[in-house]
Amino acid sequence: MERVGLASFDIIKENIHKGKYPRLGSGSGRVVFDLNNGYVIKAAKNRRGIAQNKAECVIAKNDRSSMFAKIIDASKDYHFVIMEKADRVQSISIVWRYYKVKNNRELSGLDPFKKICSRHDLLMSDLYRRMNWGLVKGKPVIIDYGFTKETKKLY
Repeated sequence: MERVGLASFDIIKENIHKGKYPRLGSGSGRVVFDLNNGYVIKAAKNRRGIAQNKAECVIAKNDRSSMFAKIIDASKDYHFVIMEKADRVQSISIVWRYYKVKNNRELSGLDPFKKICSRHDLLMSDLYRRMNWGLVKGKPVIIDYGFTKETKKLY
């Protein structure tokens, strides 16, 4: 991971509060903002969001596949994660076409998906949701991968 630096996170936090970054979406634990430079920042709203950010950092650090959107930096407390920006996937069928399958059952049967779910404690059902996918350079990548079995158990 590249490092942005603490001073930069302070500036980013200030800019978020000033409304300088477009809000792209939110979930139960995080809000995602567009940094307008090819990256997004995921800001934790609560402990669950911090746990999701931390899980994504651990996965990004240890994964050798190209299935996940890349994380370039995170704050030391995991309140913030900076990730490459992906275009929205309008339909999960885009993912199916890329992997040459007809449905989620076939997708879950592919070795790469079995491996990443097993290796990183991911919930296979999360990979069925189009909201968890994006396109980077035309390739589907998983953009929301912090809700692991461990995170689910804790929160």
